[in-house]
Amino acid sequence: MQGGTKQTQAEDATVVDGTKHNNIETFATEVFSPNCGFTLLVALQRVDLEHASQKIMNYGVWINMLTLVQLRAFLAQMRYTEEGNGSITKLSVLGMGMQALLDAYDSFLHLSVSAPVQALNTYNFAFVSMLKFSLFALVEIRYLLLIWRQRNLHIFSEGGDIIRQELSRVYALFYGALIGGLVIIFLAVDYLHFIALAMQA
Repeated sequence: MQGGTKQTQAEDATVVDGTKHNNIETFATEVFSPNCGFTLLVALQRVDLEHASQKIMNYGVWINMLTLVQLRAFLAQMRYTEEGNGSITKLSVLGMGMQALLDAYDSFLHLSVSAPVQALNTYNFAFVSMLKFSLFALVEIRYLLLIWRQRNLHIFSEGGDIIRQELSRVYALFYGALIGGLVIIFLAVDYLHFIALAMQA
């Protein structure tokens, strides 16, 4: 195959033998073959890894602090309601379940981002994922079951079989919604940035 190459310039930058000089931000090149009718366009952009790593570090610090505050607030609220200072039956099982689902998705999303890109110090995302999972699995699920128990005290007088059936139904609904949401996120991965923004709203 006979062909040739054509290099273009980006933003007053000079391209010499395919290299970048004078802090070129972008580089574009076109490879084509008149005989075969083949054209290949390549566009490259320089990534400042140090700047990106610093942004990731700042994000990790802030989100970890917010998650710790959220953990502390949930624990304080649980202690307040368990001591009889507030009516736990006024809390919504659906609202608590939605909050737990969002934090579970948040944990999975941070974990999935931390795995493939190790060059950007994404271990902060793994730590965020761990805190979010702790909030979801150790605090919010317990609080959800506590609310459900207080709203369904009559079930506990009907015997162990009824209790197990109702509790199994609650777990099935919750984890079914969790798995269903993960499937939706997987199918809509091209819109992941919008999903993440909606989860933080």
